[in-house]
Amino acid sequence: MRRTALVISDIPALRRGLATSLRASRVTVVEHERWPAELAHTDDTAIVWTCDDVAELASIHQRTRTDRDVPLVVLLRQQSVVATAQAVDAGAAAVAGWDVDAPALLALVEAACTGLAAVPRHVARRMAAGAQAQTPVELTDDERQVLADLCQGVSVSRMALRLGYSERETFRRLAHLYRKIGVANRTGAVMAAARWGLG
Repeated sequence: MRRTALVISDIPALRRGLATSLRASRVTVVEHERWPAELAHTDDTAIVWTCDDVAELASIHQRTRTDRDVPLVVLLRQQSVVATAQAVDAGAAAVAGWDVDAPALLALVEAACTGLAAVPRHVARRMAAGAQAQTPVELTDDERQVLADLCQGVSVSRMALRLGYSERETFRRLAHLYRKIGVANRTGAVMAAARWGLG
């Protein structure tokens, strides 16, 4: 399946370099200097955004507020465990540094588009080491099953069929579950479920 990536960076050379790397991997690329006012995307469209300062991460919530499962790849100028965790918590599906190579960038785009979380291994280990061992809230059996489905990459349409709800109702229930467990999106829910041994 051919992927599309929206590459957003206010640094022209960085934006062109990322776009060139993705185009070489047969990804259709649309370049933007700034985050577009209206952002139309599909599950096959990843957003690759370069983040110069950790303070910018807070703006992800506002930019993706209508759809918490945006396949967002955040490239951090100064990558650290804390910055990576903040990016994931803010809504990123995949996180790396600006120095990411072409194969790794393509892997991040693929992961984001397929509903998987991707962070560097050393960062994931550090995040896991500080993780909670049990759920901080009571979850119903259905909520535990939904978390397990999310971890396995089950699509919302398949979950809706299994649960007997419309996709719209399933999205509402997912949003409620995300709020309940204190995460912003599917990626955060998957990471929380993994921490709690539910994945």
